[in-house]
Amino acid sequence: MRITAPEGMPRPEGDDGYALLEMVWSWLVNNSEWPTYDELDRCLYQSGVDTEKAIQQLPPDLVWGIDAGMRNRPQDGQPVELTAAGLANCAETGHVLRCMLLLLQQAIEVEREWWPPGTERGKQEPSIRFEAFKAFAAGRDPSHFDRRTVELAAVLAFAEPWSSALSRGPQPVEWFEREGSSSEPSSKDYWELSFNKRVRKYAGFGPDDLPEYWKLRQQLIGRPEAMTVEEAVRPATAQPEPEPVPALAFNCSLHPEIAAASAVLMEKDEYAFAVLAAYKAVEHRIQQLTGLTSNGHNLMGAALSPPNVRIIVTRSTDANLESEQRGMAAIFSGVMQALRNPRAHGPNKVDELAEAAETLVLASWLMRRLDIAEAAQAAAVVSPAAP
Repeated sequence: MRITAPEGMPRPEGDDGYALLEMVWSWLVNNSEWPTYDELDRCLYQSGVDTEKAIQQLPPDLVWGIDAGMRNRPQDGQPVELTAAGLANCAETGHVLRCMLLLLQQAIEVEREWWPPGTERGKQEPSIRFEAFKAFAAGRDPSHFDRRTVELAAVLAFAEPWSSALSRGPQPVEWFEREGSSSEPSSKDYWELSFNKRVRKYAGFGPDDLPEYWKLRQQLIGRPEAMTVEEAVRPATAQPEPEPVPALAFNCSLHPEIAAASAVLMEKDEYAFAVLAAYKAVEHRIQQLTGLTSNGHNLMGAALSPPNVRIIVTRSTDANLESEQRGMAAIFSGVMQALRNPRAHGPNKVDELAEAAETLVLASWLMRRLDIAEAAQAAAVVSPAAP
């Protein structure tokens, strides 16, 4: 029997749409990460499902990373993530959704008691780890949530608007000394879900209140009613004529990877999605250059913050080096928090053409700094340091 989301939540409009959601869920279960668009497309093709047809059966808000109705083809490396509604249309996912809502409950309680730790770096938001959640859930829910279920729920929570970061993998030595741990957990066992004041708006929901949670979620991101595919792809109202070009103006060529990620979206007046695509491209390239799997500002800190700098994006070689390193780490981290996250998690704000264009120039500049990092890595391979 087909699993469908509760009343009031969006559902695919055909069997191929359901097959796509199940494939994304299966990939996450088997690989502990979301599939890229290329990986999803290949899996669906091998199972006899036309990806574009399947996408055309998906109304908005079931997945992140794919446009409703396939108005814009995603980049092959674009991750495809399920929302809570997307997961609710898949089989055997009720325990993960229940666990996610319990994580939300704990996040609300943790944030209420949390206080910023002053100058301590890397801990500027409250967070939850497995052991803390295990103790929390034991006193509030009769269900048994094993470590794997909770990890999947944390990954799902990161795709929801109320979370801000998800870190997984081994932690630095200082973390274990601070926490008093005698041994380092394996990378598959560690995760840390971070959040901020947004969780306050979700107070009052229990683990069985998925439809009510979804209704409030949609109101908070500016989309209170479920849309059909037809409504989503309906032509938008014509945009007003742009303001006259100011007296001082520049023309510049964007970095090829930023142009590839955002040009089509800009041409279609999808300015917010164009900006999001650009900064996800920056994020993805840093993951490729470093081998790290974290996201957002946590990824930027791990990759760029001194003294453990993993990639070189600076030009200074003198006394200014550390200052430039810290400044670049702050810039990369800041754009993830200020530009990527609001567009990835909502509420959906409309970007004007001028601001989007200026933001893409900044993304292009960051990508050219990553060219420096890639060139340095290539040089190190060709000419390894003497022992």
